Amino acid sequence: MSKLERDIIAERVKDGLRKAKANGKQLGRPQVRVDKDKIIKFREEKKSIRAIANEMNLSKGTVERTLKMCL
Repeated sequence: MSKLERDIIAERVKDGLRKAKANGKQLGRPQVRVDKDKIIKFREEKKSIRAIANEMNLSKGTVERTLKMCL
């Protein structure tokens, strides 16, 4: 009985997500806008990843990921 209820709930959630997406609703976390050139410039100036993150108001992981993709 509980499996049937879970399946019904899951189907309703999926239908709701499909409907929201069809109506143009943006789903998921918003993407962070990153100035790659500025990050690379700071890194070439020998700034630490943490200092770059603090200066640009980004997470350390975002800076590391951006540098990994660019270099």
